[in-house]
Amino acid sequence: LIKLDIKRGDRVAIYTRNLVELPLASYAAMKIGAVAIPLNNLLKAGEVNFILEDAQVKLLLTDQATFFQDYRSTDDLAGNPLVGFLDDPANTPEGAFCLKTLMAEASPELAPVEMQPEDLVGIFYTSGTTGFPKGAKMTSKNLVKNNVRMPALILGLLPKEIERKALMVQPLSHIMGYALFLFNLTLGQPLVLLERFHPVRVLEAIQRHQVTTFIGVPAMYSMMLAAGAEKYNLKSVVLWVSGSDEMPADLRKKFIELGQATFFGRSYPALFLEGYGQAETSPISTMCLHSKSFALGPGCIGWKLPGVQLKVVDSKDREIERGQVGELLVKGDHVMPGYWKNRGEAGEKVFTDDGWFHTGDMVRQGKYREYYLVDRKKDVIKHGGYSVFCKEVEEKIAAHPLVEEAALVGVPDEKKGQVPVAFICLRPGAKLTCEELGEWCRQHLAEYKVPRQIILLEAMPRGIALKTDKKALRARYLRGQASVSR
Repeated sequence: LIKLDIKRGDRVAIYTRNLVELPLASYAAMKIGAVAIPLNNLLKAGEVNFILEDAQVKLLLTDQATFFQDYRSTDDLAGNPLVGFLDDPANTPEGAFCLKTLMAEASPELAPVEMQPEDLVGIFYTSGTTGFPKGAKMTSKNLVKNNVRMPALILGLLPKEIERKALMVQPLSHIMGYALFLFNLTLGQPLVLLERFHPVRVLEAIQRHQVTTFIGVPAMYSMMLAAGAEKYNLKSVVLWVSGSDEMPADLRKKFIELGQATFFGRSYPALFLEGYGQAETSPISTMCLHSKSFALGPGCIGWKLPGVQLKVVDSKDREIERGQVGELLVKGDHVMPGYWKNRGEAGEKVFTDDGWFHTGDMVRQGKYREYYLVDRKKDVIKHGGYSVFCKEVEEKIAAHPLVEEAALVGVPDEKKGQVPVAFICLRPGAKLTCEELGEWCRQHLAEYKVPRQIILLEAMPRGIALKTDKKALRARYLRGQASVSR
């Protein structure tokens, strides 16, 4: 990187499959004072180009399988960054360089770069309801604080005599996957990393490698159970871990029974750990531990981690009494300093005047000071561990020349938690089938953002303020009254 004239503060984007090279390349950038930007390999060219221009990326590191899924050549990249490929040098495309060749020629000597805890080391882009991704800025302190607390907690839960080994399949470009990878390095725990999720392959890997900790999201657990999890020997698993969305109680109980923990010479069902957080909190703020004999109620996100401050407030940021529903505010060393270019949500305050971060989630506090997630203030669909922000998808669909208006809602799904469904009004006289619009969406949106069903309407239902009535749309779908769908 130094040979490429990457300097302190330069932005380095890593756009690859779920490979170990992604976090390692980001650590290299951070080591010399540059800023790492992990990118999801499911993003389309238009989405990547927005980030390249927005962050003024100087270097893009990628692999051919990821790059050529939507790009034809390096000339299609916005912002004219340097481009390095992780593949073998014989196949390096024109206009790019091979990172392996540069590494072979590089000197092992590295002049130390003085860094401060508040220095910017990473930017994690998360979809915004404004229709544009927002870059959550991460400092060295943000990432380190979360990964000091977590290993201490896990070490206290796992029996000392076992040989620890974790398996994860989350995208390393996502803050959850990125932080968990760093956490495993901090813990010194061997990690089985799979490139993509497939329920049977995950179950086989747990059994073959005698995994003691599995880290997933609720949708993964649901698909693993549907794939016959009970037929596999999963007794090596002491700790199941989940995040990103609420875990159904029945599903959690199933996996607790499938694993096994041994304490003081006696065997017990496994433990189940759930975490709550966001990209902006790097990512974990609260945790909740369940066992066969102890489980908190639906929606419980547990207790705050050491060093984390939480409070529940009303619409004017005034703290409310325990048991009342309000927005959760967070403060601590793990909270981002802000968004890149200060791009918050239109009309929303990201931080209070005294530094509390607005999560946008509505919660209440229980009598034991545990927290329960009641609703999501933001218009977001939780789809298989991914956040699909409705406004972003709606604006992308509305960009089609034959579409007059689009509305996206989330509907329940047994495997994914929620799936996006789009309601569309066409321009007067326009003729467009749901199949044609669906194909257009697949060309312009990451796969997890593509509506699973498209419904054509003559007119959108409106509320009193003439806003689209999404409750009516969702109810219409659930009643099965949609007349035309894909």
